Amino acid sequence: MSCRHRFYDKLIPEWPIKYLFIGTFNPEWNSGNDAAYFYGRPQNRFWEIMPIALNFESQIKNRSNPEVLELFLKKNKIGLTDLIVEVTNADYKVASHRRALLSFKDDELFRFKCKFNENIFDLIDKNAVLLQQGGVFLTRKSTPKGSIGLFWQHIINFANIYGIRTASLISHLFESAKF
Repeated sequence: MSCRHRFYDKLIPEWPIKYLFIGTFNPEWNSGNDAAYFYGRPQNRFWEIMPIALNFESQIKNRSNPEVLELFLKKNKIGLTDLIVEVTNADYKVASHRRALLSFKDDELFRFKCKFNENIFDLIDKNAVLLQQGGVFLTRKSTPKGSIGLFWQHIINFANIYGIRTASLISHLFESAKF
C-alpha cells in the first residue's frame, strides 16, 4: 500500500517560473481538512503572505479555487511543488499511519519511506535564468532531517550551481499574524 500526493498530476508547473516554492507532502487520503489546491487548508496563511511578499494582491479569498490560483501563478511566474510524491509504505487501513499522514506534520514523515520528486531538478534546470532573478524556497517549519533533509540539500546544491538563491521559509511564525 502507499499514499500518493493529493496533487500528484500538478507537481510540475508547465509554465515559466521565477519563484519556486517547495512544500513537503499533502496526502491523497481524505481527512476532513482537505485542500482544493496547494496550501489551501484554512489555517495555512501562504496565499495571504506569499503574494504580499512579492508585491501582489493577497489570494486568500481564492484559496479554494484552483483555477484562479493557477492563473495567478502562471501570470506571475510562480511555481509550486512538493519534495515527496508518494509515501510508499503507508497503509490506510493502519490507524497509526492514517493519524501520522493526516496530521500534516512533516516530522511524522520521517518514519516512512518516501519517493522524492526528482523532477524538481529538471524544473530548476529548465527555468534557471528566471529563477536567478527570484529563487527556490522550501516552505516548512524547521530544517528538514533525515532523507528529507538530504534531498533538500541536494536541491540547494543544484540551485547553487546556477547561482539561484535558496531559503527555508519559516511560515509558522505568521500563522497567528493578522494582515
